[in-house]
Amino acid sequence: MKKYSVADINENNITEIATHFLESGLSLRAFASTFCTFSHVTLRSKFYRLLPLVNTNLYEQVIAKLEQNRAKNIKEDPESRLRVLLAVKYLIESDLTIPEIAEKLGSTEFIIYRDLTTRMMELEELNNDVKRQVLLKLQDHKRYNLIQRR
Repeated sequence: MKKYSVADINENNITEIATHFLESGLSLRAFASTFCTFSHVTLRSKFYRLLPLVNTNLYEQVIAKLEQNRAKNIKEDPESRLRVLLAVKYLIESDLTIPEIAEKLGSTEFIIYRDLTTRMMELEELNNDVKRQVLLKLQDHKRYNLIQRR
């Protein structure tokens, strides 16, 4: 499998890399970690800087895919909003752990943890008492996991 290096990114082959990215179906981060020896940030920068000079149609396709894959905030994405609300419910009412919630919702532990911290705070319909309860539960889970690992 070919890995692109920073030296490979120039006006002559940026279209090959961009086409490979589009055809891969991967996010920019996953594509860069799989097919590049540099970060997704560098790749994005090269796409923004070089691609419009060489092929504007391909540039527009890449930008559209990057925008489509962009992380949505809780107000733009009803699916994420529902997942956050369910995660809060499972944590408080059912006393499930993060791994159990992730399994139940068909998600990853990282996503559930982010939902219960960052994204939960964006929800206006949850009052501060509920948010405080969730954060305290997360602290309890963290302490429990630390004790079990010893």
